[in-house]
Amino acid sequence: MRILKKTLVLIVMLISNFVIGQNACFRIESILVDACGNPEGPNEMMRIKIGASNLSFDDLTVTWPNNPYRGICQNITTASRVHQMNNTVTSCGLFLEPTEGVLPANSNVLLITSTDFDPFAHNYAGLSDTIYVIFQCPGNVSGHFANWVPNCDLSSGNRTTSVSFGSGCFQSVTYNRCLLINQNGSIGGTSVERDGARVDFSINGSQSYANDGCTIPYEPLEVQIDSIDAVFCSNNDLIALSSSISGVYSSLLWQSDLGTFTDENATETSFIPNTQGNSNGWIKLIGTNGCGEEVIDSLAIELIQTPEIISLTENQISSGCGAGSVALNVETNDDFVWSTGDTSQMIFPAESGWYSVEVQNSCGLVNDSMFVNMDGDLAYSISFAESVCINAINEYFSLNISGGSGDYTVAFRLNGTYFEQEFSGNNLNIPVATNQSGIVVLELVSIIDNDSACEKVFNELHEITIYPLPTWDVTVPETFCEQQDVTVEIKINNGLPPYQISYNVNATNHSITTDSSGLAVITVSSEDVQGESIDIDLISVNSTLLDCGDDIDETFTVVKLAAPVIMASADTSVCIDSDAFYVHYFSETISENFEINYLVNGGAQFNSVMQSDTLVSVLIEPYQIGAQSVNLIVIEDNSLGCSFNFDLGIVIDVQPLPVVDFLFTPEKINEDYPLVQFSNLTEGATEYSWDFGDNQSSSNLISPTHIFNQNINNAFNVTLSAKSDIGCENRLTKQIEFDMANLVFIPNAFSPDGNEHNPTFYPVLSSPEKIQEYNFQVFSRWGELLFTTSDVSSVWDGTYKGVLCPSGTYVWKLVIEYSESQNAISYNGHVTLLR
Repeated sequence: MRILKKTLVLIVMLISNFVIGQNACFRIESILVDACGNPEGPNEMMRIKIGASNLSFDDLTVTWPNNPYRGICQNITTASRVHQMNNTVTSCGLFLEPTEGVLPANSNVLLITSTDFDPFAHNYAGLSDTIYVIFQCPGNVSGHFANWVPNCDLSSGNRTTSVSFGSGCFQSVTYNRCLLINQNGSIGGTSVERDGARVDFSINGSQSYANDGCTIPYEPLEVQIDSIDAVFCSNNDLIALSSSISGVYSSLLWQSDLGTFTDENATETSFIPNTQGNSNGWIKLIGTNGCGEEVIDSLAIELIQTPEIISLTENQISSGCGAGSVALNVETNDDFVWSTGDTSQMIFPAESGWYSVEVQNSCGLVNDSMFVNMDGDLAYSISFAESVCINAINEYFSLNISGGSGDYTVAFRLNGTYFEQEFSGNNLNIPVATNQSGIVVLELVSIIDNDSACEKVFNELHEITIYPLPTWDVTVPETFCEQQDVTVEIKINNGLPPYQISYNVNATNHSITTDSSGLAVITVSSEDVQGESIDIDLISVNSTLLDCGDDIDETFTVVKLAAPVIMASADTSVCIDSDAFYVHYFSETISENFEINYLVNGGAQFNSVMQSDTLVSVLIEPYQIGAQSVNLIVIEDNSLGCSFNFDLGIVIDVQPLPVVDFLFTPEKINEDYPLVQFSNLTEGATEYSWDFGDNQSSSNLISPTHIFNQNINNAFNVTLSAKSDIGCENRLTKQIEFDMANLVFIPNAFSPDGNEHNPTFYPVLSSPEKIQEYNFQVFSRWGELLFTTSDVSSVWDGTYKGVLCPSGTYVWKLVIEYSESQNAISYNGHVTLLR
């Protein structure tokens, strides 16, 4: 192995061995996040690999994690920066600015984030490649990327950079600032230790974090052919090769004097030997770095020919019959062994029988055999077709005789009938009648050399099987389901399987081969079915082992059981506490016996009940807020078990109920302060209704006010009902306490007619125990005093001097003085007496 090595120094982020795929226009390879220099912001950089076509930096836009994109500047300042960078290069590398903004195909591009770049902040001494440099226009001094910070939060540390050249030529990469490492290989440290932190991106965008500081040793190019067995067989079609590459290379080349490669420029390839003999040679892998220097690894290889028996012959040693009269000879270039265990090229059989030779090398093993008859100088071989079809033409046992004079008599039995036949030469064809199926048995009895009278007795049997023409049974369904495949079974009887069957499906030709039992299953995919039926035409059947077959002229029609036409309707929006009612309509093509199921949100399956021949109703109770989809499954109740799945497109938006709440001021009321202000805190409603609980009035205002009238109740139940825009309703009831101190209620009618309803008239007092003075009087409408009392428990029964007063209107007057107050309160009004 010859390896060229050269020690270089280079900042790693400038170089890449990556080869962009043929469909990619560019790839982001690396970002120097924590640059060297002060300030570091203008010294940040990003490396890009251009794809198979030129790009223009005029089309370039960048979305940085920090700061806006300011475009690309190329001027005398950038030319000076590139010149200063090239002055630091000590090897063969070169920095270039693009011509007229063109970034050449397959070039490496270094995007520096500012023309205020410090060319001496990093060391480029070992550059061994050509790098195109472009500069962002100045202005972003504070930098573009986020460095590591103390107490870095990994969950919020992701930063994304996007690069676009327009027209779909776009890539985004993401790194996490909390994973940046320092020059010691750990996280954190001083700002100087963190200088040089970068992120490299693989072809699929995954990140790897590295830090080689401001001056980084360059890894020289080394190529190595991965270890493989250096001995190959010349008949191998492909030999897999791979390599291990380190450092920077501009090209790779595989070479060999013994073959070619499927891809001579790839790191992994396959070697194709181009010789069939034994040969020694080499395989080389040549890598070229950016300076044009070659690094070579070579592998010595040996190609070995597969084993071969050039010839196996029987040689006549002496005349007559018996041991020692013949010898067997093998010719080969490889190691061999006879079935007798001998390893010499020639052996002398001692008795009649089969003798074989086995030839072997590291690329395989082959063998051959020959029958030797030691009863005479005679041997034979026979060839025939072991299996033929009925009515086959020119079928025979072909007998070849060796070891004699060429004038023979052969004795044999054909299906038990004895024959003797004399002939001259070495070949005798014994005809076989094929007009009847069955087995034809040839019994070879003996061969006589007519010149030497040497007879060889065999008594060996050879058979030819004559197969009849095939017959077939077909199992085909009468109907099939629209959404299911159609299966047709064909069983070929007689003959010698497997068979190849030719058939048409809807006039399109196909073929299929049976298994060893003669069974073939034709499957017609439901996706290939056009129209309302399938026509299957059987054309021919032929044995794959024999030229034995027959034409078929049978056509089967399978009728499609069509899916029913289904329409569906439903409310598009419902409330969470309501029932959604869906109605599904089915065409009359559906059979009478079927089962209907449906799925809600793809979850559990529910059964529905058919209500008529064409109408099925499904009642669904909404069970969660949000969109609920309803899909329908129709299962036919027949021997086919057809199942039709329908996406009805029904999506029900289940709306929540409004969240009802309100406040009121004051929290308690009395007869002096009966006014209450309500504040509506309800969410999710557009319509409101207030019931104040005093049987007076209601309100539809959002936040109404209400005056509560005095009554004998000590509290009011106020209910707010709220509706959403689709009618989802909810309500809330709260109680307002009424301070009943000193409250007086006087009815406006009574009926002393002898029944139990309102038979007397009297003031209803909320606090009778607080009354110090009390005087209640009733007058006729002409002012006549009819009733008077100072007892708070006394009532008027509608009489005057024991006589019932007539129906009509009467005047009352009430004077009360409470113990906590020295002022008397007067009340007066009217009451109606009813009979």
